[in-house]
Amino acid sequence: GSGARTPSSAGLVEPSPFFPNDSEGAGVRADTACAQLVASAAELAASAAGSALLRHAMDVGGTTTALGIAAALAGSICKLVRSPHACRLLGQLVSCVGAENSACIAMELCTNAPQAAANVHGNAVVCQLLECDAAAPSTQALIDYVLVGDAAALCRHKFGHRVAMAIVTHGVPKH
Repeated sequence: GSGARTPSSAGLVEPSPFFPNDSEGAGVRADTACAQLVASAAELAASAAGSALLRHAMDVGGTTTALGIAAALAGSICKLVRSPHACRLLGQLVSCVGAENSACIAMELCTNAPQAAANVHGNAVVCQLLECDAAAPSTQALIDYVLVGDAAALCRHKFGHRVAMAIVTHGVPKH
């Protein structure tokens, strides 16, 4: 081959030990694997392989696993929102658990709302929150903070423009 190492060959992704394909005992082992990944979510979220494992764990473990991941990431959302891999994970979290259960993501972003909205990766999370439930109090608070200051600058910004369009498309009338 080309000599290029894939995440599996580099030891970054080991799908079979985490999520076995055999039917006998697979459910119990999948639950255990999901719990182990949830416990390591903060360390895994920003890497490509780690984020992929966590997204797969949400697919396998459903809402319970997603809520565990959200809890594990609490306190680091503003940092993670700058990572392309973590943003993909955060977007899937919002989709999986809904606005009410992802309120912690929106509320953490309130502390850094204009920067998150204008970030190459963070804007997607803000847009996902709007698409999921713009009427949720946490999403409304986030948008209130996004719009503090120069809304025209947000509209002109390369990535902020995406958030501005999501506000117009999905937002509540007050925005």
